[in-house]
This record gives sequence, C-alpha cells and structure tokens, in this order.
Amino acid sequence: MAVSVPDDSPRDLPVAVTPARPVGSYAEWFGPDDYPLAAIRAEQEGAVRVALLVGIDGRVEACEILTGSGIRRLDRGTCRAAVRHGRFRPARDARGAAIVSRFELPRVRWALPRDER
Repeated sequence: MAVSVPDDSPRDLPVAVTPARPVGSYAEWFGPDDYPLAAIRAEQEGAVRVALLVGIDGRVEACEILTGSGIRRLDRGTCRAAVRHGRFRPARDARGAAIVSRFELPRVRWALPRDER
C-alpha cells in the first residue's frame, strides 16, 4: 500500500479537461474503524491534508501528506484509509481518455468520540 508519493515520481501529469471526482462522499472513507488504534489509546486527535494520485481506473495509487497533524500515526492513517477506500471517476483528457491525476482532499479531522451525557 502506498502512503506517500516518492520524490522521483512524475510531477508533470497530463492536463485534465474533466478532473477526477470522488464516488460518493470522501468523508465516508474515514470511519471509526480507520482511526488508528494507537492514537485512540493515546487520546490523540488532529487534522491532516493530503494529495492523492488517482489512477486511470479511479483507484488511489499514492498519497502525499500536504499538512500533517504533528502525529505520525494520524498522518499515516489518513493515507491508509484514502488508499484503501478512495474511489473516483477518473480525470479525462481532451479526447475523453482516462488519465492519471492529482486530487487534494480538504482537511481530514480525526476526533475521538465524546460522551453525550
């Protein structure tokens, strides 16, 4: 499973006429089962921004941390969940062919459940 874009990966991707679009809500990719167990035990919370490399099949091929939470396990957990659950309608070029593209997710916020008493 890829969790970051290597430094030697291509940065010059084809120009998309139609950008990649998530299938459904990306918020559903980050459920309670995806919260890193060690972070739960340590009562850690945080927010992470990532960029995803979306393949021509609409699957997430790699994940790059843009803004980390300061908690490595949450950063890695964000990429793990995005690669595992992320599905897209792939980007398309001017001819309508599916192309590899980059997609930046809005901030993913990891928050522990609170007792509502």
